Amino acid sequence: MSARRALAAALLALAPLVVAGRASAGEADPAERLAQAVAPAVVPLRGVAVVSATLNGQELFPAQEEDSETRGVVVDPSGLLVVGVELHMIRALEAKMPGLSVSVDIRRIEVQLPGETKDRPAVLVARDATYGLAFVQVLDLGEQKLAAVDLADAPEPAVGATLWGVSRLRRGFDHAVKVERTHVIGAVEQPRRALLLDGDVSDHGTFLFDAAGRAVGMYAVQLGAEGVEPGDEGDGSGRAIVLSPAVLRAATEAARKKVPEAVAKAKEAKPEPATAGDGAPAPDAPKAPAPDAPKEPAPAR
Repeated sequence: MSARRALAAALLALAPLVVAGRASAGEADPAERLAQAVAPAVVPLRGVAVVSATLNGQELFPAQEEDSETRGVVVDPSGLLVVGVELHMIRALEAKMPGLSVSVDIRRIEVQLPGETKDRPAVLVARDATYGLAFVQVLDLGEQKLAAVDLADAPEPAVGATLWGVSRLRRGFDHAVKVERTHVIGAVEQPRRALLLDGDVSDHGTFLFDAAGRAVGMYAVQLGAEGVEPGDEGDGSGRAIVLSPAVLRAATEAARKKVPEAVAKAKEAKPEPATAGDGAPAPDAPKAPAPDAPKEPAPAR
């Protein structure tokens, strides 16, 4: 790639970071205000998963470990996060290809909280294949409470309304806050009520806010209704969709009930170090010296 093309690609990648239409003098820019208010609840995540796939029982490729980086939004001060995932897209692909089976086994999740440099362990609580959501619980918070997004009901944005998505860049860009502008361009009723967007929002799972700072939903990819192929005009597949606060609130309540079990399993999988009688860690047992290796006989002269 030439230097000119590389520069052009870099500028295009950074274009969504520029929020068009600066506020007039003396008026607070919604993007700046939202970045300050919402950013503490948008946290980076790192995960390790083992991915495998079979077709009619035949292995398509060996199980392989994959590292991924994304971001989640805190929806409960106790440390419950919602993350956008493409599980519903995988299940749709399996439905279109009988005999295909894709497995994604989560092995490790870590979360970096604002103001901290060390990642904290977390555990997968639940996944929702209908809406493409996953819920993650941060472990070992104790009494610490996190900043969280309020999922209270907000008026549904009208067609033409301007919304702002708040997310973060990846680790290589210091997890900088990213604010993107989008517009409501329509609505669909099938397979469920949702709003269509047109604009710069690029990351599945990005929360969207109105100018008043109210959470109006989450960006997600929704497949078309039964019998409508992706790419057909008007089906909404491949477009940005707003999942309403009511949908997110119901999914969050269902996930919240599963947190105690998920945390308990995580603790069982992480054995406590052995302790001596007084509660101190037990010292390592002395190792017996290894026997001397037999010596080779000296070569005859």
